[in-house]
Amino acid sequence: MPSAALSDFATDPRIVLILDAGDTSFRFSARRGRQRGTEILPRSTHAHDLPRCLPTLVEGFTAIGNRCPEPPVALSFAFSPGQPITRRHH
Repeated sequence: MPSAALSDFATDPRIVLILDAGDTSFRFSARRGRQRGTEILPRSTHAHDLPRCLPTLVEGFTAIGNRCPEPPVALSFAFSPGQPITRRHH
């Protein structure tokens, strides 16, 4: 039996922007309760280039937010482990 909080989430009319980050890509989207509010917008992480990576986060959330019928109320982040970064010592 679902808890009251989960059943409230399922019908919550507010929009949440979502970042699913893992390996080499960011996947931005929006949800309203359990319903997808936008299509997924994939972007490269530029993981080894911080000056490119950070603007990608801003641009991705901005693009998805602009596709929403009303302003979002929250951000949700999910990070999946990718390949470990190893340093080679020469």
